[in-house]
Amino acid sequence: MNDFQKAAVAPQTAMLGLISGFQVSRALFVAARLGLADLVANGSRSCAELAAATGTDASALRRIVRLLAAAGVFDLDSDDRVACTPVGATLRSEAPQSLRGWAIGQLGDHTHRAWGDVLHSVRTGGIAFDHAFGVDVWRYRAEHPDAARDFDEAMVSYVATHNAAVIATGAFRASGRIIDVAGGEGALLLAILGANERASGALFERPHVARKAERRIAASPHGARCTVVEGDALKGVPGGGDTYVLSRVIHDWDDERAASILANCRRAMAPGARLVLVERVLPERIEASLATQLIATSDVHMMVMNGGRERTEREYRQLMEAGGFRFVRRLPTGTAMEVLEGEAW
Repeated sequence: MNDFQKAAVAPQTAMLGLISGFQVSRALFVAARLGLADLVANGSRSCAELAAATGTDASALRRIVRLLAAAGVFDLDSDDRVACTPVGATLRSEAPQSLRGWAIGQLGDHTHRAWGDVLHSVRTGGIAFDHAFGVDVWRYRAEHPDAARDFDEAMVSYVATHNAAVIATGAFRASGRIIDVAGGEGALLLAILGANERASGALFERPHVARKAERRIAASPHGARCTVVEGDALKGVPGGGDTYVLSRVIHDWDDERAASILANCRRAMAPGARLVLVERVLPERIEASLATQLIATSDVHMMVMNGGRERTEREYRQLMEAGGFRFVRRLPTGTAMEVLEGEAW
């Protein structure tokens, strides 16, 4: 019996719930953008107080809160006072493993507009974002600082929920010099350096991201062991590392460009150097469950936004082997992310 069958609801009701997911997601975006969970972090507040604090219409805000209360995000009592549920508390900015940034990045306006063109991807195999905006998502973010900020904060938010578990696999225990390819603002690399005092690292990123990473690294107690290198992984990767980590990078690209990035890594690596991919892994057989739904959703999101894809273990093995790596092992983390380790021939 799968997760949906266990819910014991009529098929029509289950379908209506799925259909309404679009509206619930947009309500979540409103709540995250307004910081409602932060405003009730120290105790419940009335809808009128929340409206005053956020500069919104009290009646309209109450209706958003009511929808999210029905979805289990907030508690709304008979006096119209709002409090967070444990689920809603994950939207607090200061919560451990906060998902506020992820909610804004995934559900924001430009993502919403791109998903509105998903049928274009299905009909043509093209990228919905490119069709909707006339440029690819990387150029769009480079030209729109607000969108780039939302994306970067989303990645920091999401990756933070998995970093400790990824490191706990022991994948970096023997690492000396770590090259974090397309590592965002450096959250994972700094966490690795914090867990391995003998290691040093280099963060390799595009210029506009690298500049933000420099500020984060400079403020870190591990910053002295970390440098920032600007560049494009599709053109080349710095040498000198014994471990190359790509966290949620390969899924951004189609097979041709994913293979190109891995080949660039291999050219930069000495035989025996290790490749560590941190990715979701699609099961070979799709069954109805929330865990599988989340991976499949991410797969379609990649199709819509940038032409990438989630992959099975077999597909990752093929990419590694084509790029000059021997597949070594797959390490579960107890989270949605898994570690796939390879070795340069």
